[in-house]
Amino acid sequence: MDGVFVLPNWRHNWGRRKGSGRAAWAGASTGLRPRVRVLLRLRVMLRLLALLGMHITAHGLDNGLARTPPMGWLSWERYMCNTDCKGSPDSCISERLYMAMADALVAGGYRDAGYVYVNIDDCWQNRSRTAAGVLQADSERFPHGIAWLANFMHARGLKLGIYTDYGSHTCEGYPGTDSAHMAVDAKTFAAWGVDSVKVQRRSAAAARAARAARAARAARAARAARAAADSALRS
Repeated sequence: MDGVFVLPNWRHNWGRRKGSGRAAWAGASTGLRPRVRVLLRLRVMLRLLALLGMHITAHGLDNGLARTPPMGWLSWERYMCNTDCKGSPDSCISERLYMAMADALVAGGYRDAGYVYVNIDDCWQNRSRTAAGVLQADSERFPHGIAWLANFMHARGLKLGIYTDYGSHTCEGYPGTDSAHMAVDAKTFAAWGVDSVKVQRRSAAAARAARAARAARAARAARAARAAADSALRS
């Protein structure tokens, strides 16, 4: 069966003494300790796999697509779901952030090295769809819209990626792409000129954790606001 490699099962044999019932390996008469025999067998198997690999040919479509892995920049790792553009205008999820990163990729030589994707992650959406059921960007943080931002990227030789979740909502509670909206969302992304789509499949546990995290953040913000108000009254 292609792509399936079976390694020795040493769960019950690892570290047992020679001749101890089930731990007696085939070839135990060599006097080698079990761990050494395992390593030797693994070494032989790897050599065999390497020899087999010399005769395996990979085939793909010669259409110019995906000649390298998708390379570029994704906002989530650094900026996550920061939507506070008043408090942190340079690091919130907004068109301003992605424009700045696009210019940085070009100026730093990353685009010319193949890093051409600028990828929007969660929290770009408005909290609700349009009356026609179409996704829409947050109008305050993306005042020009996603199509305009895609054109901004293309004019600089870059590509725009976007995010959605296969479900009714994303991990951060924004509208997702469930089965009822898959077709319309695909058409929307294509009409906007988006070049790639990251589709996440959140689990129920992840959704609960995200809701709990949002509730905790809201509670902390409320406590901070009350503390600030009390401090102002006392002063």
